Amino acid sequence: MSTTHGTVSWGWVGFCAIAGAVSLIGGSVLSRHPLLHDLRIGQSDFTAGASSLLLGNTLVVFWTFLLARHIVGTRPDDGRGGTWARTIVPPAVLLGGFLLAAPSIRRAIGTAAGAQAHVPLLFVFSGVLVGSGLWFTLAWLSRLDSLHHLLGDRFQGTSMPNADQQEEEAPSVTEQAGEERTQILSHARRSPAPAPPLSRSGAGLIGLSLGRYRVLKEIGRGSMGTVYLGKDPTIQRFVAIKTVRLDGAEDAEEADAVKARFFREAESTGRLSHPNIVTIYDAGEQDGLGFIAMEYLEGTTLRPYGRAQNQLPLAAVLDTVATVADALDYAHRQGVVHRDIKPANIMLTSDSRVKVMDFGIATVTNSIKTRSMAVLGTPSYISPEQVAGRKADGRADIFSLGVVLFELLAGRRPFEADDVTTLLYRIAREPHRRLADDRPSLPSELYRIVDCALQKDPAHRFAKAGDLSRSLRDCLRAMAA
Repeated sequence: MSTTHGTVSWGWVGFCAIAGAVSLIGGSVLSRHPLLHDLRIGQSDFTAGASSLLLGNTLVVFWTFLLARHIVGTRPDDGRGGTWARTIVPPAVLLGGFLLAAPSIRRAIGTAAGAQAHVPLLFVFSGVLVGSGLWFTLAWLSRLDSLHHLLGDRFQGTSMPNADQQEEEAPSVTEQAGEERTQILSHARRSPAPAPPLSRSGAGLIGLSLGRYRVLKEIGRGSMGTVYLGKDPTIQRFVAIKTVRLDGAEDAEEADAVKARFFREAESTGRLSHPNIVTIYDAGEQDGLGFIAMEYLEGTTLRPYGRAQNQLPLAAVLDTVATVADALDYAHRQGVVHRDIKPANIMLTSDSRVKVMDFGIATVTNSIKTRSMAVLGTPSYISPEQVAGRKADGRADIFSLGVVLFELLAGRRPFEADDVTTLLYRIAREPHRRLADDRPSLPSELYRIVDCALQKDPAHRFAKAGDLSRSLRDCLRAMAA
């Protein structure tokens, strides 16, 4: 798969570099030209040569600032490093550019006519410096949370090793929790130790063991449980460990049913072998805490790209969703329904692969919730039949993927409301928002694909996820023709 998200366009880099060089050299050359060097502008002593030098230096700052904005704009607004860069880099570059260009600009302004004549220009120049400095300071202060999150991800939970501990750097891992974003990890290695009884919250697992896996660090937390970085000491493999409480049922019989369903879902999901589905290695239960060990990944989920100001290119959206549909088609043919397709459960890895996460987890966690909360999946993405409490098959995943497709294209969801009750009613009863209202210039075939995926009646949707994938790829080929 080829995507263009998170990459820098080198055409932009070259263009801005050339434009900056031309501005710098051109301003200097023109300022020394005999026709301009002593040519005065109006009644002032300000010469055309000085104006050329001033304009050239100002343009250099402008092109540098424009390039910085373009580069950081390719970074996802992920609430951590990407958000920090998107906010801080532009004002920092502007401030730094003016400070570096200050001597040249000051010489361009000159002092031939005395300070009186140049007070307005100096005032404007000083105002730009002070203003950009204030912008940088305010931007820095406003994103302290992102910096704290980024640094906290790197250093939280580390400690000085004991005498029987050896320090070891764990590789970077990313979001495995459906409700959490990518986190980069570095952790101190701890020697394996027998695991005492776990608390009901699953807290205090760091340094202990779940089954044969040594727990290194918490890397994500969501509505369905907590995810830890772990290590299999037998084969020295790092894994992501998702935990779910299995002892929250009201009686022993229901608790046994929950555990049985947990292992049944883990077994069926573990049989899936597809390049675009996260691999499940193992599942187990310890002191009422169920855990699933799976492959760890580097990348980011689709969650940041559902905003209008942070969208993926159209071709990347269609290719990504088609790839997810292929993975779902494979799972459906194996008798496995996801039931909780959403952007946070679809990952784009650092090597541009698509990975679908959390197959079957929604079914297990729903069994643990109270009857009043017995709605499978995430409200914004569930199908009408899930709202009605009817049995969901693969076409429910197609509806959810249609919502994801709409969100990636429009920068908003097809069903929106201020409360969950109204939202569920609209999903079940009201027509979805028209994609053409938000993206009026898309191919007509793409509107048809979205409308078909979002039909209320499952019989009127795509019969198979593979049909959705083929339609998207046909649309993609037609766009490229």
